[in-house]
Amino acid sequence: TPHVAGMDYSPHLLDMAQELLGDRARLVRADMSCQPFARAFDVVMNYFTSFGYYPTRSGNLGVVHGMARILKPGGRFFLDYLNPAWTESHMEDDTLRVVQGFEIRENRWIDRATHRINKTTTVSRDGQCVKDAGESVQLYSRDDLVQLLSDGGLRVERILGNYDGTPWHPDQPRMIAVGGLA
Repeated sequence: TPHVAGMDYSPHLLDMAQELLGDRARLVRADMSCQPFARAFDVVMNYFTSFGYYPTRSGNLGVVHGMARILKPGGRFFLDYLNPAWTESHMEDDTLRVVQGFEIRENRWIDRATHRINKTTTVSRDGQCVKDAGESVQLYSRDDLVQLLSDGGLRVERILGNYDGTPWHPDQPRMIAVGGLA
């Protein structure tokens, strides 16, 4: 059986994954810019726009360097990132949904000066705020993402626009970079 490892910063998400996977995977709590591995993996995957959270290019570049550092020679990477053009044209500024009695309100906006998409989430129950959270992701163009990956030691071979293998296009929802070590 293949050796599988997972990494996240959230103890809660790691607990959920451990419950699902049991002993089939080694799960590690770590910041993605300080990955505790070296030349350990044949494949590195980064899903669901789990990239671009650092407020500076150098912070995000550190993540790419880390991805390159943990790949074995000949290793492959898969980085799933949002497509900024599609995201902007399909973004709902304000949404409200109710889940098990909790009201979840999300506000989204694009900061043009910093090229970031931002989101605040407020969870309420019976009119009382239970939790507030926020996130901010850098909006890299296709060319900027390819350059960043290259600067970090990765070689992009293809960019897909969706999980079905459709080539990247501004009208596709994702920007999925696939390749290997530079």
